[in-house]
Amino acid sequence: MNSIRVFALICLAGLPLQAVEWNVDTQAKHQIKFISRAPLEEFEGVTDYIDGYIYWEGDSLFGNPNELYFEVDLRTLDTGIGLRNRHMRENYLETDRWPMAVFRGRVSRVVRLDTSLTAYQATAKGTLSIHGVERNITIEGTVFFPEENRMRIQARFQVKLPDYKIKIPRIMFFKLSEIIRLELDFYLIKVAD
Repeated sequence: MNSIRVFALICLAGLPLQAVEWNVDTQAKHQIKFISRAPLEEFEGVTDYIDGYIYWEGDSLFGNPNELYFEVDLRTLDTGIGLRNRHMRENYLETDRWPMAVFRGRVSRVVRLDTSLTAYQATAKGTLSIHGVERNITIEGTVFFPEENRMRIQARFQVKLPDYKIKIPRIMFFKLSEIIRLELDFYLIKVAD
Protein backbone atom coordinates (compact mmCIF):
# COMPACT_ATOMS: atom_id res chain seq x y z
CA MET A 1 0.00 0.00 0.00
CA ASN A 2 1.48 3.35 -0.90
CA SER A 3 2.08 6.07 1.68
CA ILE A 4 -0.82 8.28 0.46
CA ARG A 5 -3.35 5.48 1.09
CA VAL A 6 -1.88 4.73 4.51
CA PHE A 7 -2.06 8.45 5.42
CA ALA A 8 -5.69 8.64 4.21
CA LEU A 9 -6.68 5.58 6.28
CA ILE A 10 -5.03 7.01 9.39
CA CYS A 11 -6.87 10.33 8.90
CA LEU A 12 -10.23 8.58 8.35
CA ALA A 13 -9.74 6.38 11.41
CA GLY A 14 -9.45 9.49 13.55
CA LEU A 15 -12.79 10.92 12.37
CA PRO A 16 -15.68 10.60 14.81
CA LEU A 17 -18.53 8.26 13.91
CA GLN A 18 -21.76 9.83 12.75
CA ALA A 19 -24.00 10.41 15.77
CA VAL A 20 -27.79 10.27 15.58
CA GLU A 21 -30.16 11.53 18.26
CA TRP A 22 -33.94 11.21 18.45
CA ASN A 23 -35.97 13.01 21.12
CA VAL A 24 -39.53 12.37 22.23
CA ASP A 25 -41.76 14.51 20.01
CA THR A 26 -43.46 16.94 22.39
CA GLN A 27 -46.10 17.78 19.75
CA ALA A 28 -47.22 14.17 19.18
CA LYS A 29 -50.03 12.26 20.83
CA HIS A 30 -48.55 9.60 23.11
CA GLN A 31 -50.22 6.94 25.21
CA ILE A 32 -48.60 5.33 28.22
CA LYS A 33 -50.97 2.91 29.90
CA PHE A 34 -50.82 0.61 32.90
CA ILE A 35 -53.41 -2.11 33.30
CA SER A 36 -54.34 -3.83 36.55
CA ARG A 37 -56.38 -7.03 36.36
CA ALA A 38 -57.39 -8.11 39.85
CA PRO A 39 -60.12 -10.62 40.83
CA LEU A 40 -62.72 -7.94 41.66
CA GLU A 41 -61.69 -5.03 39.51
CA GLU A 42 -59.89 -4.24 36.28
CA PHE A 43 -58.79 -0.69 35.53
CA GLU A 44 -56.12 1.22 33.71
CA GLY A 45 -54.17 4.39 34.28
CA VAL A 46 -53.20 6.51 31.30
CA THR A 47 -50.85 9.41 30.68
CA ASP A 48 -49.42 11.09 27.63
CA TYR A 49 -46.38 12.43 29.50
CA ILE A 50 -43.17 10.76 28.37
CA ASP A 51 -39.83 12.40 27.74
CA GLY A 52 -36.43 11.11 26.69
CA TYR A 53 -34.16 10.23 23.83
CA ILE A 54 -32.39 7.56 21.79
CA TYR A 55 -28.78 8.18 20.79
CA TRP A 56 -26.44 6.06 18.72
CA GLU A 57 -23.19 6.34 16.82
CA GLY A 58 -22.45 4.82 13.45
CA ASP A 59 -24.20 4.43 10.15
CA SER A 60 -26.37 1.41 10.94
CA LEU A 61 -29.74 1.64 12.61
CA PHE A 62 -29.24 1.68 16.37
CA GLY A 63 -25.49 1.35 15.97
CA ASN A 64 -23.06 0.91 18.82
CA PRO A 65 -22.55 2.53 21.15
CA ASN A 66 -26.16 3.48 21.79
CA GLU A 67 -28.11 4.88 24.70
CA LEU A 68 -31.80 5.09 25.66
CA TYR A 69 -33.35 7.27 28.33
CA PHE A 70 -37.09 7.62 28.92
CA GLU A 71 -39.10 8.95 31.84
CA VAL A 72 -42.83 8.92 32.57
CA ASP A 73 -44.36 11.33 35.08
CA LEU A 74 -46.37 9.08 37.41
CA ARG A 75 -48.12 12.13 38.91
CA THR A 76 -50.02 12.48 35.63
CA LEU A 77 -51.51 8.94 35.55
CA ASP A 78 -55.28 9.09 35.34
CA THR A 79 -57.51 6.10 36.14
CA GLY A 80 -60.74 7.97 35.46
CA ILE A 81 -61.65 8.26 39.16
CA GLY A 82 -60.21 11.14 41.18
CA LEU A 83 -60.16 9.34 44.56
CA ARG A 84 -58.48 6.27 43.06
CA ASN A 85 -55.88 8.58 41.43
CA ARG A 86 -55.13 10.17 44.79
CA HIS A 87 -54.84 6.83 46.60
CA MET A 88 -52.61 5.42 43.85
CA ARG A 89 -50.28 8.44 43.93
CA GLU A 90 -50.17 8.94 47.72
CA ASN A 91 -50.49 5.42 49.14
CA TYR A 92 -48.81 3.16 46.58
CA LEU A 93 -46.55 5.02 44.16
CA GLU A 94 -45.67 7.79 46.65
CA THR A 95 -45.20 10.24 43.79
CA ASP A 96 -44.30 13.08 46.16
CA ARG A 97 -40.99 11.22 46.76
CA TRP A 98 -40.61 9.35 43.44
CA PRO A 99 -42.53 11.21 40.71
CA MET A 100 -40.88 9.53 37.70
CA ALA A 101 -40.56 6.04 36.31
CA VAL A 102 -37.22 5.99 34.46
CA PHE A 103 -35.76 3.52 31.96
CA ARG A 104 -32.05 3.71 31.08
CA GLY A 105 -30.57 1.19 28.72
CA ARG A 106 -29.23 0.14 25.37
CA VAL A 107 -30.63 -1.49 22.27
CA SER A 108 -29.26 -5.03 22.24
CA ARG A 109 -30.95 -6.42 19.12
CA VAL A 110 -32.79 -5.09 16.04
CA VAL A 111 -34.50 -7.25 13.40
CA ARG A 112 -36.20 -5.83 10.31
CA LEU A 113 -39.83 -6.95 10.05
CA ASP A 114 -40.44 -6.12 6.41
CA THR A 115 -38.55 -5.31 3.26
CA SER A 116 -39.52 -1.62 3.19
CA LEU A 117 -37.09 -0.70 6.00
CA THR A 118 -39.90 0.91 8.01
CA ALA A 119 -40.62 -1.65 10.76
CA TYR A 120 -38.24 -3.36 13.19
CA GLN A 121 -38.48 -5.61 16.21
CA ALA A 122 -36.10 -4.29 18.87
CA THR A 123 -34.89 -5.49 22.24
CA ALA A 124 -33.65 -3.06 24.87
CA LYS A 125 -31.83 -4.04 28.05
CA GLY A 126 -31.36 -1.70 30.97
CA THR A 127 -32.72 -0.61 34.32
CA LEU A 128 -36.22 0.47 35.21
CA SER A 129 -36.52 2.70 38.26
CA ILE A 130 -39.88 2.99 40.00
CA HIS A 131 -40.63 3.98 43.60
CA GLY A 132 -36.92 4.47 44.33
CA VAL A 133 -36.03 0.90 43.29
CA GLU A 134 -33.93 0.10 40.24
CA ARG A 135 -34.24 -3.32 38.56
CA ASN A 136 -32.69 -4.87 35.45
CA ILE A 137 -35.24 -5.42 32.72
CA THR A 138 -35.46 -6.50 29.08
CA ILE A 139 -38.13 -4.85 26.93
CA GLU A 140 -39.28 -6.03 23.50
CA GLY A 141 -40.89 -3.51 21.19
CA THR A 142 -41.65 -2.53 17.64
CA VAL A 143 -40.09 0.50 15.97
CA PHE A 144 -41.77 2.10 12.95
CA PHE A 145 -40.57 4.91 10.70
CA PRO A 146 -43.79 6.48 9.35
CA GLU A 147 -41.78 9.43 7.98
CA GLU A 148 -38.10 10.01 7.28
CA ASN A 149 -37.33 11.92 10.50
CA ARG A 150 -40.05 10.42 12.68
CA MET A 151 -40.00 7.22 14.74
CA ARG A 152 -42.85 5.43 16.55
CA ILE A 153 -42.20 2.97 19.36
CA GLN A 154 -44.70 0.47 20.72
CA ALA A 155 -43.85 -1.83 23.62
CA ARG A 156 -45.68 -4.06 26.10
CA PHE A 157 -44.22 -5.58 29.24
CA GLN A 158 -45.09 -6.42 32.84
CA VAL A 159 -43.76 -5.34 36.22
CA LYS A 160 -44.38 -6.87 39.63
CA LEU A 161 -45.19 -4.19 42.19
CA PRO A 162 -43.45 -6.06 45.07
CA ASP A 163 -40.21 -5.99 43.02
CA TYR A 164 -40.34 -2.20 43.36
CA LYS A 165 -41.31 -2.26 47.05
CA ILE A 166 -44.81 -1.04 46.30
CA LYS A 167 -46.93 -2.44 49.10
CA ILE A 168 -50.55 -3.35 48.55
CA PRO A 169 -52.72 -3.99 51.64
CA ARG A 170 -54.22 -7.51 51.66
CA ILE A 171 -57.76 -6.25 51.22
CA MET A 172 -56.67 -4.32 48.11
CA PHE A 173 -55.28 -7.46 46.41
CA PHE A 174 -58.82 -8.06 45.15
CA LYS A 175 -58.87 -4.61 43.50
CA LEU A 176 -55.25 -4.06 42.46
CA SER A 177 -53.10 -6.71 40.84
CA GLU A 178 -49.51 -7.05 41.96
CA ILE A 179 -48.57 -7.62 38.29
CA ILE A 180 -49.13 -4.52 36.17
CA ARG A 181 -49.08 -4.60 32.37
CA LEU A 182 -47.49 -1.56 30.74
CA GLU A 183 -48.27 -0.51 27.18
CA LEU A 184 -46.30 2.31 25.55
CA ASP A 185 -47.02 4.00 22.23
CA PHE A 186 -45.00 7.15 21.55
CA TYR A 187 -43.15 9.14 18.90
CA LEU A 188 -39.66 10.56 18.50
CA ILE A 189 -38.21 13.04 16.04
CA LYS A 190 -34.68 13.14 14.67
CA VAL A 191 -32.82 16.14 16.07
CA ALA A 192 -29.14 15.65 15.16
CA ASP A 193 -26.79 13.66 13.01
